[in-house]
Amino acid sequence: MRTNAQKIGTNTSYLSAIINHYKAKNFNEYMNVLKINYALLTLKENTTFRKYAISALAAEFVYNSTLTFSRAFKKYSGLNPSEYIQSLNKDS
Repeated sequence: MRTNAQKIGTNTSYLSAIINHYKAKNFNEYMNVLKINYALLTLKENTTFRKYAISALAAEFVYNSTLTFSRAFKKYSGLNPSEYIQSLNKDS
């Protein structure tokens, strides 16, 4: 299986250095930001996802565990996934 760096024709050290320089984050932090931003947008725009269990959302947004997803979600959004979904449902 090819790494993300190989998919864009570079090596992991160089890709990591570029992300560190331009995004001021390490690769994992940057990927978490992208995944959580996608999760926030998806939950906001698609009400079907709001009915999913948190474990299903974790899998959908490519997290290996519900706990890891919930921690990242809270870290970057300020709310845990269920709080965010409740706020969206209240506003609808």
